[in-house]
Amino acid sequence: MTRRIVAPFCLLALVGLACGDSAKGGPQVTGDSSVGSSRQIRELESRLGFQILLPQYLPSSLGDVPTVYYRNDGVSIDGELLYTPRNEVTRPPAGPTLFSIRIIEAHQPDNESCTPCLGSPKSAQRFSINGLPASAQEMRGDRQIIHDVRFRAGAILVVLHLDWEFPDGAPALLSDEMRTEGLKTAESMLPD
Repeated sequence: MTRRIVAPFCLLALVGLACGDSAKGGPQVTGDSSVGSSRQIRELESRLGFQILLPQYLPSSLGDVPTVYYRNDGVSIDGELLYTPRNEVTRPPAGPTLFSIRIIEAHQPDNESCTPCLGSPKSAQRFSINGLPASAQEMRGDRQIIHDVRFRAGAILVVLHLDWEFPDGAPALLSDEMRTEGLKTAESMLPD
């Protein structure tokens, strides 16, 4: 059985708790999801209080209509756009397959210079996207690598998780081309 990295819970910790005050007691997460029509995205923006940065580029294997999530754990509030494949993914995949892209956005005006939000200095590669500080790192699971790309656009922390799956017995290694998909998606979210 394939063990999957539990991305949604980790994302709450990475986006909200890494830069905010620690929660007292366990998180009480409320989440609403819907298919991401323009109306649902406007509703998400209204609930979050800021304009969502939408990707203008997505890898061709993914659909362009996300599932939209709103989360409030009592400490942080964030929105998530989940883009999944246009077609059914065969199991096990024949080659490396981009299973999904999760884009999490959180308004953190008090944490604009929060270094931990961009990932651990020991494990994250630091760079800039259109002049904005950014980082990337890889999290490995069984037959899976999540390529994590983060950047700040003012008070908005953006976290992209590209979930790559690999066939049984194949080495789980990301190519430069696979890493570039995350960077191209992140760059496409910023105004020119």
